[in-house]
Order: sequence, then structure tokens, then C-alpha cells
Amino acid sequence: MTHREWSQLEFVRSVARAFALRLALAALIAAPIAVRAQHPHSSACAPRGSVNGPAFIAGNKAGNLRRSWTKFWADGSTQVAGAARSAPDRAIADSVAVLAEFARRSRFWSRTPAPITRPTRNPDMTRHYVEAHLRCGAKRSVYPADAEPADFHELFTRLAAVAKLTSSR
Repeated sequence: MTHREWSQLEFVRSVARAFALRLALAALIAAPIAVRAQHPHSSACAPRGSVNGPAFIAGNKAGNLRRSWTKFWADGSTQVAGAARSAPDRAIADSVAVLAEFARRSRFWSRTPAPITRPTRNPDMTRHYVEAHLRCGAKRSVYPADAEPADFHELFTRLAAVAKLTSSR
């Protein structure tokens, strides 16, 4: 291969890289626009103000475990069942904002529970629940611990991780 052929090949490669970079940049710019078109109220679907109550409530009920819950406010304060509300924490506030966006974008928000036609396999089984109270509306979901859909389980697990973080402080 001659030096001239090598130079031409390098030129073609650099043009291809520049084109791929422009294409990737265009996709990055277009993605938020497509999300806004799909969810026109996305900016208005943030956690509601702390004076209006908690943004999330997660816990368990029924079964042979003691009923428990944790409330998460937009300012980063939390409250565990039987305890006083904690002081606001910026890290928790950021986590609540991220979880609100996750709840809105995931199937958790659009899921409609199937009608209960018969008791669960084990009627004494614990049920997990999540209540999301955002500016665009409220949603409550309850599922048996062994029959949670993936999106609900993901949100519940993330909320449990934040609750564990608050209890360790």
C-alpha cells in the first residue's frame, strides 16, 4: 500500500468517525425530545412539595410480619413506622427525585392491577405496597411478596435501599 492510498484510507476513516459521532449526537439530542413528546407532563411529574405529604410510602402488610412502612418526602426527610420524622437530607432528596422519575418512566405508573378472583396461594403471605404521590397524580400498588412484577419489585427494592440508608445514619 502506498503512502497516498494510506492517506486516502485514513481520510475515509476520519469522515466515517465524524459521521458516526454526529449521528450519535443527534440521537442524544432527539431522545429527550421523544420522551417529552411521549410524556408531555414529565417536568410536572416531580415529587410533590413536602408540605403536601410524602412523595412515596413503601411497606408491607398482612402476613405474619409486623406491619411496617417508611414515608419519603421530597425534601429528603423520612419517617419509619413508630418513629418521628427525620431532618431533611440532600442525598435522600436526590434519591426521591430519581425514584420519582423512575416510577414515572417505568411500567409501574401505567400498570393496572389484575382483579383478584381467588385468594393467594398462601393467604398469610406478606404483601408489599408502594404509594407514589407525584404532582401528576397518585398511584398505589400492592402485590404478594412472591408475585411482584419486575418494575414494582425494582421500585420497592430501591425504596428499601434508601430506607436502609436512612436508618443507618
